[in-house]
Amino acid sequence: MIQVPENLLTLVPFNIEAKENIKGSNGLIKARLLNNRRHVAVLDQSGSIYVLDIVSCKVVQKLPQHLNNPHSAHIGDDFEALTNSLQTEETLPVWCTVQTKAGRLFVTLQESNFTACAVFGDDLKEYYPEMNSDQINDTKRYFLGKIILQSLLQPFIKAELSPDRIKFHKSAVTLMKMTSASSNASSGGRFSKEKLTSFASINDSYGERKDTDNSNNNDSSSKDKENSGGKTKRKLCWIRI
Repeated sequence: MIQVPENLLTLVPFNIEAKENIKGSNGLIKARLLNNRRHVAVLDQSGSIYVLDIVSCKVVQKLPQHLNNPHSAHIGDDFEALTNSLQTEETLPVWCTVQTKAGRLFVTLQESNFTACAVFGDDLKEYYPEMNSDQINDTKRYFLGKIILQSLLQPFIKAELSPDRIKFHKSAVTLMKMTSASSNASSGGRFSKEKLTSFASINDSYGERKDTDNSNNNDSSSKDKENSGGKTKRKLCWIRI
C-alpha cells in the first residue's frame, strides 16, 4: 500500500457554499463566576463579553473589549485576562458552579454548598432595589441559593395553594377514602393469600405419645404412616396477620 504524505493532500468540501443559513443569536462558549458570586462573565461566538447577574437574571454590562478570534486555542487565557479587571474586592464563598452547554449558560446548585454564601439585608437592598424592602431585615443574613430556589418555586407554590387546587386535593382524598371503603366492604372479610402465613408443625413426639395412650389413635396413626410411606405427617395451618 502506497502512503501519500499529508502535505500533499487537499481536502475538498462536498459543497462549496451553504445551501441554507439558519439565522440565530450567538451562543455562549465561555463562562466564569466572579468573586462576588453574583456576577458571571460570559463570552459568545462573536467575541463579545457580557456580565450577567445570575440572581436577577439580567445583563449588567457589555465590555467594550472584543476578542477577534474566539475559537483560537488561547481563547481561555485571553478571556481570563480580560475578566480579571471585573473582579471586585468583595469575595464570597462559592455556592454554585457555572458552565456553558449548547450555547447557553447553566448554573448548577448542589445540596452540599448551596447555602454557603449569604449577604446581609442592607447589602441585598443595595444590590437589588427592585426587591420588596419592607420584608428585608438589614441585620439578617440571606442566602443567595435559597433566594434562587424560592424564586424558581414560587409560581408552583402559589398554584398549589390556590383555592381551586386545594379543593381538587380534598376531592381526590375523599374519592380515595370512598374507594378504599367500598373495596373493604366487597371483600367480605375473606382472607387474602398475601395476609396469611403458613406454619408447619411436626408431630413426631405427639404421635408417639398417642400410640401408648390410646389404641384408637394408635391405629389411625399407623394408617397415616403406612399411607405416607413411613414418613412423619405434617399439619398445615393458616393464621391471619
